[in-house]
Amino acid sequence: MTDIKINNLTTKTANLSNTDKLVGTDSDDSNASKNFTLEDIGGHVRPYVVVSQDDSGDYDGTTETAIQNAINSLTSGGEIFIKRGTYTISTKLQINSKNNIKIICENGTIISSSIGGIVLEIIGSSDISFEGAEFDFNSTASYIAIYNQTNSSTMENITFKNNIFKDSSYGILVRAYNTSSIIQNLNIIDNIFENITVYNLTFNFLEPISLLGIIQNVKVTGNIFSTTSTVDLSVIISGSQSGSSSQNNFLIDNNIFRNINNSDDTLCINLRRSGSNTEFIISNNIFKDIAVTGTHYAIGVASYNNDNITVSDNQFVNIGYDGTGNSESHAIFFSDDSDDIGSNSIISGNFIKNITTGGTGTNKYDCEGIYCKDKNTQIINNKLIDAGDGYPISCAGHEVQTDVFISGNQIIYENRTPELAGVRVIAKDVTIQNNTFINLGASAGCIRLLTVVTETMGYVVIKDNVFDTAAWGIGIVAGDNQNGDLCIVHDNYFKGIAGTELDLAGFTDTDIKNNRGITEDFIFNSDAGSGAFYVSANTFKTEALKFTVEDIHAKITYIQDVDGNVDHYVINDIDCASTGENGYFFRANTDNIIKLEANLITAYKPITPHTSTDAAAPNNSIYYSSTQSKLVYKDSGGTVNNLY
Repeated sequence: MTDIKINNLTTKTANLSNTDKLVGTDSDDSNASKNFTLEDIGGHVRPYVVVSQDDSGDYDGTTETAIQNAINSLTSGGEIFIKRGTYTISTKLQINSKNNIKIICENGTIISSSIGGIVLEIIGSSDISFEGAEFDFNSTASYIAIYNQTNSSTMENITFKNNIFKDSSYGILVRAYNTSSIIQNLNIIDNIFENITVYNLTFNFLEPISLLGIIQNVKVTGNIFSTTSTVDLSVIISGSQSGSSSQNNFLIDNNIFRNINNSDDTLCINLRRSGSNTEFIISNNIFKDIAVTGTHYAIGVASYNNDNITVSDNQFVNIGYDGTGNSESHAIFFSDDSDDIGSNSIISGNFIKNITTGGTGTNKYDCEGIYCKDKNTQIINNKLIDAGDGYPISCAGHEVQTDVFISGNQIIYENRTPELAGVRVIAKDVTIQNNTFINLGASAGCIRLLTVVTETMGYVVIKDNVFDTAAWGIGIVAGDNQNGDLCIVHDNYFKGIAGTELDLAGFTDTDIKNNRGITEDFIFNSDAGSGAFYVSANTFKTEALKFTVEDIHAKITYIQDVDGNVDHYVINDIDCASTGENGYFFRANTDNIIKLEANLITAYKPITPHTSTDAAAPNNSIYYSSTQSKLVYKDSGGTVNNLY
């Protein structure tokens, strides 16, 4: 690497591309021109100018004038090197209708301003980069603006890298104002945003004005965000409540959101506007110590009615309450902001720990790890530890939220006790499989299924899950409603369930098969209406296997056991039709044992009656009398009658 010295300023040929060559004077001669050009093989000329405060540059001074004059001098593009020092900006800097400008600041360069408005404005320009400055906004509403205000025009290839933005209400505001105006290939890389109290980065967010343009192909990577605020805060916000702007193909990756403290509502990433944000990947970020006070909310990633949003492989730690109120807290919050909902969401591989609330009040149960109302949703392979007092995972979009897939998640409680359930589902056509529920405690269940009276859950498949230590396994809570076509519960493992393992009241058809576990009482409850109820090939090491079946009008019921440790079955309130094949069949493997109908009991195998002494036997009972060594009937008056 060759040093090039121009009037005591040393730079490196590494600043040149591989095809660049130097045009000018490489000399220590004090009479040599300070302004020289870099020319690539194609003949494009890019001037190189220097801004300084010690008369060693092409433009000297301590205000915006020196920097603006350097920008104005680059009529066809070029590079500006700003030497260290504090430059006070009283009138905004502007890059207007210029292309191919690269501004590099020496370490120790401070751009200081108390304008309370735009400090640097980039409009109608492309191929612009700004690197290495500290923007000190002195606790005012100063900011950087990247604006496209021209119809059917494109601004592209704009980069801010290795800068510091501090002490303002705003950081960088990006807006495409007019129809078909585009800003694309925007890079916000390796910057520090410190104490920006309202919006650190905005993309087409400007209310109440409706923005109409497009922002696309954006990378926000490697940045650090931290602040203390007292007002509504969105660290990154994309889209508005109104208008028809579009933001698409964003990568928000490998950023750190930390030590964000607020006495008002706080969202780290806020994707607004129905349908305006698409193809976002939010990955490998760290959200840590996001704290709010009072009855406000703290959210890591929020999306309102957007399509094709992926949130993957992030860490969310300590989101929510800081000890002085009741907060609504979520690591990930995908909700509806109108009558429409989003679709094709993927929430995968995230680590979520300690989502907190004040512990009392109505906000207590709005404290969740993942809350999603989008259809065609995949919530997969996330690990949630102590993720809220409400539901670590909640899908509550009602029957418009269809095709929900919840798989491979771990829901664990270590230092807290939830009060509701591990997973709540108010949706249609749902698969819950390969999840693990550990230590949900004496109050909460594992999976809570419910609908409103006028809706249906369609089909629900619950398979290959592990339920380890909870108040109940799968089912409803008193006061909930459940309406569904088919519930399939296959191949699950139950351990340490204190109450009802399966409570599936409201499904037309139910299929319980190949489940196993160790439990004190395996209890199943169903109110299945006019459908079929199948229970087969389940294996439980238990004192009692109890089925409480209420008001069933079942076509055929098979209750089948393959484990000899089961003591008894209990079936209550049978109400079966008395004709056709209707009734309840008890089977061992494939052999019929007993059939129960409304007015008839049919035994397919020999019956062994209960053995008792005459004195101990109750009235109105048939038993084998050990007193008389015969089968007898003891009537209501206590008289024992031989039956043969």
